[in-house]
Amino acid sequence: GLEIVKALRERVVGDRGRENEKNVGPRHAAPLQVRIGIHTGLVVVGEMGAGDTREPMAIVGETPNIAARFQEIAKPNTVVLSAATHQLIEGYFVCQPLGAQSLKGVMTPVELYQVLGEGPAHNRLEVAGTRGLTPFVGREQELGLLHECWQQATEGRGQVVLLTGEAGIGKSRLVQALKERIAGESVTYLEASCSPYHQDSALYPAIELSQRVLRFQQGGSLEEKLHKLETSIVGAPGRMPPHEIVPLLASLLSLPLPDRYLPLTLTPQKQKEKTQAALLTWLLQETDRQPTLLVWEDLHWADPSTSELFGLLLGQVPTSRFLVILTFRPEFLPPWTSRSHGSPKALIQRICKKRRNS
Repeated sequence: GLEIVKALRERVVGDRGRENEKNVGPRHAAPLQVRIGIHTGLVVVGEMGAGDTREPMAIVGETPNIAARFQEIAKPNTVVLSAATHQLIEGYFVCQPLGAQSLKGVMTPVELYQVLGEGPAHNRLEVAGTRGLTPFVGREQELGLLHECWQQATEGRGQVVLLTGEAGIGKSRLVQALKERIAGESVTYLEASCSPYHQDSALYPAIELSQRVLRFQQGGSLEEKLHKLETSIVGAPGRMPPHEIVPLLASLLSLPLPDRYLPLTLTPQKQKEKTQAALLTWLLQETDRQPTLLVWEDLHWADPSTSELFGLLLGQVPTSRFLVILTFRPEFLPPWTSRSHGSPKALIQRICKKRRNS
């Protein structure tokens, strides 16, 4: 919803600029605006109608009707949602209460919220942390193993931990406990997660991670984002130079490339390979600054390009100040368990089995 509002504003600004250049344009044209309403609940989806009015994917029910009412009362270029939706996204987005509103066709007033922007939380534990987490008990041995791996990583002996278990078993909570234990140390946190909705989107988790590391702000200009990318890339002996990294990552992040860079003229396969190498160089330069904890969750939903990226990354970990923690469900069979610098698969399985039996 926020992206729709942003895209429409950019389009209106672009159209105005072109009209000014031509010194012509509609005399009484009103600016194009959008209002978005979101509600959560059950709906029925299916074919409806007959003859020429047949609709193959109609959505009916109270939920879309209520969302349409929100849209009607929303201010131009805003996103308004219900309390039911707000409960699901609270912490992930910053919202402003609009109070209870009386809606046509709805018996009781409905609490509404306006979405102002994205919030600081990126996972459910960060959201829960704002309210206070329950005490962490019964996992001292597993936490001690993770902390030992972290200490080895800070000494330049990079470590990889494969943490597996069913959904809800406590994988993320264990990682959170490690973060709390090393909070007073010099450490760079890099966190990403794969999504079931983006299993066909190449390197989607890496793109999301890059945007967070670069602190891209919603509504920020493309030129500003490119500047942040350029200033984050530094040269390092034996690695890809910045003038090669920037065009590759700019393309990955859909940023315009200035004339001072040579355009990319690579085959799709070659560009993918060089983009993965650029990402590795960028990640490894973080460990040159200080020890780095990279947590990548839900690897069972990784797209093929992301899986390839991990295969390349794990080969670079042993000589870096990296602790890489990969979490996934038991049905995923990682191809990296034979690497000597990774935690033995049997050890991780024993940890998770103990958790299931407790």
